[in-house]
Amino acid sequence: MKKRFIYTNLLIYCFFAKLICSTDFRDFDCYQETVSRNYVEEKIANYLQHDSELENFYKITDDAISVFASPEDKINKNPEYILRFGSKSNSKCPKKFTTNFNSDKPLSGLKIAIDPGHLGGGMAIIEERFIDMAVTGEKNIRLQFDEGTLALFTAKIIKGYLSQIGANVLVTKEEPGQSVYNLSFTEWCKNEFGINCDSDWLSDANQEKILARFTQAQKNIISNAHENKILRLKQILFRGFYNNLDLKARAEKINAFNPDLTVIIHYNAHGGSNDIATANYNMTFIPGSFLKNELSNKVARYEFVRLLVTNDFEESLKLSECIVKNMQAVLFDVPLMNSFLYSDATIIAQSGIYCRNLALTRLIHGPLCYGETLIQNNLDEAKRLAQKDFDFNGTKLPPRIIEVARAYFQGICEYFGLERKL
Repeated sequence: MKKRFIYTNLLIYCFFAKLICSTDFRDFDCYQETVSRNYVEEKIANYLQHDSELENFYKITDDAISVFASPEDKINKNPEYILRFGSKSNSKCPKKFTTNFNSDKPLSGLKIAIDPGHLGGGMAIIEERFIDMAVTGEKNIRLQFDEGTLALFTAKIIKGYLSQIGANVLVTKEEPGQSVYNLSFTEWCKNEFGINCDSDWLSDANQEKILARFTQAQKNIISNAHENKILRLKQILFRGFYNNLDLKARAEKINAFNPDLTVIIHYNAHGGSNDIATANYNMTFIPGSFLKNELSNKVARYEFVRLLVTNDFEESLKLSECIVKNMQAVLFDVPLMNSFLYSDATIIAQSGIYCRNLALTRLIHGPLCYGETLIQNNLDEAKRLAQKDFDFNGTKLPPRIIEVARAYFQGICEYFGLERKL
């Protein structure tokens, strides 16, 4: 399973721009004259802007920041939106949840969304998010599991912990292999291409319809696929098209729930599904780090302004600080990532916390933490994650995910001023 971090490439970015309805910048009129020039400039420079090319889409003066739909509009002084600077207070700014420290359910009334990354189960091979490692020197020992299933049950365990102290928790999906989009991958393929069974994938008519969607590089992958061509077709369609629909559905479901905070759960990996990685670490993503051309559509510019005027970014950083602190405390043998490994697409906010303009860090509103715990194909970690010693409502799971769930739970509690140790 290779962690390519491809969600922010231009092709997928533009795909999302077409999927999502246009947004109204007048939503931000309540923030007029409530933020200073210095505040805006520092947030852009330190966290939101990865590439100077973004300056083709905005202009900062002493009085305001103007946002433009294109570089040409900037040249022609035709702004899409103007946000005036000032020092007024904003009474409409959302208030942070107030913890009831005197109650046995101190988070009663709190709304938390948890999104377990990927699909897992029967979809793990198609989405290329699985581990299948042979252990050198140990005959007939294979370590096999998938990220989507690990993330789902981690989410369910966290939900149980949070519900016990009063929180109202939404987990975006319920079963391994399930997507959040309203059609399964099989149903989507049937609707798009008329595919009812595997033999349909290789018919000339369907091949023509499918390949018409592909880039030349993707077509080359298929033409060079000497084995299991059907699987490669499914993988490319899933990664390039269906996954984007599912990510959009996740963001829409979470925003409709209007949570006080969101946690997105992933497990990390290096290399392919059969590779053994030497590294092992924890990290998180928060919003920011817009790349070149990523302000070229209205939805992206809308979210850019949202991150400028709201406290979503600041609270995401605070939440992630609490979570990575507890990752260190609970998963004590695994350090935080603290390098420029992802510097081509990220901005380091703090040790273990990276700004990254992923689909969900951009589209989900409110404070969020996008967690990437552990390196699944590190040999020691893979051995732990492949165990099935813990019974969770009839499903055998690795005890290791209990520790991961504890780290998230304790971090969320700390964010709200609670001390909860499990």
